[in-house]
Amino acid sequence: MNIILLHGALGSSKTFDSFTQHLSNCFNIYSFDFLGHGALVGDETISANVLCEQLIEFVEANQLKPATIFGYSMGGYIALMACLKRPELFGKVITMATKFEWSNDIATHEIKQLEMMSALSSDHPFKKQLELLHGASNVTKCVGAVINLMLDLGENKYLNNTTLPAINNPVLLLLGELDKMVSLQETISVLNSLKNSQLEILPDTKHPFEKVNFEELQNFIKHFAFHAN
Repeated sequence: MNIILLHGALGSSKTFDSFTQHLSNCFNIYSFDFLGHGALVGDETISANVLCEQLIEFVEANQLKPATIFGYSMGGYIALMACLKRPELFGKVITMATKFEWSNDIATHEIKQLEMMSALSSDHPFKKQLELLHGASNVTKCVGAVINLMLDLGENKYLNNTTLPAINNPVLLLLGELDKMVSLQETISVLNSLKNSQLEILPDTKHPFEKVNFEELQNFIKHFAFHAN
């Protein structure tokens, strides 16, 4: 079975370097850098629609139809958008720590938090992680790209009570019990809007992917991909 791993905002395909070994015995694993991230940091302005089209093109170019998707954070949002546009390209979708509730006020708040983190000293672990994923000279550009993306999400609520019911793909929503960025309430709202979805809570789990229990996560992914209806 083919599975595509989609990283979150400020991440890159390198996010999954320590995780792929947990899936390699069951899946053909694919991943790529979203525009504005990793090896694809540039000067272009990105939007959710641009990233959605990038995912669709990746599936078509690599002949992965129908692809199972694991989308962390922003990656999960983009995966569901792609299911709305081209559902025939995708099979089951697993999202984790995906923030679904966006507005102009929420985007402004998240941007302020990002700008505060970006102002940290170069020896701070957060800044070191960004340099590892994108290269020291590209961190500012990546942050700028993500700010534009957040503004886009705040202005255009692509996933809502009207669009979500149109998704027929089976979806597993994963949320960390201790996630401070994504609320249980917004995740349950999405659960109730989707036609074919499940929700699982990862105990004692915070938002950052590197804090996740990979053994536990891979069990959720494998069970849903191979056994869930």
